[in-house]
Amino acid sequence: MKTTDNVGFTFANIVIGSGAYHGIVNVTLGALPFNPTDDGTVSTEIVITSRLRMDVACAERLRDELDSLLSKIKNPVTAESVAATNGAEHKGH
Repeated sequence: MKTTDNVGFTFANIVIGSGAYHGIVNVTLGALPFNPTDDGTVSTEIVITSRLRMDVACAERLRDELDSLLSKIKNPVTAESVAATNGAEHKGH
């Protein structure tokens, strides 16, 4: 990708809907924005932030990448876990 590409970032915290049709995967993402109202409350209305459309190969790759990222978040690699693993590998030698 060129360094001149200028695409904004999109935040989502909810999957509003999804489906597939003729080999195209569709996912609609949304968010609960922080929008104060005139009466002093905060709006809780979900807004659509992104509509993803992709072929099956892209959807599979996205799934694999998300699985990998979520695994890393749930099981973070720490210096202690690396040291423990390295120690376990070397004990048998």
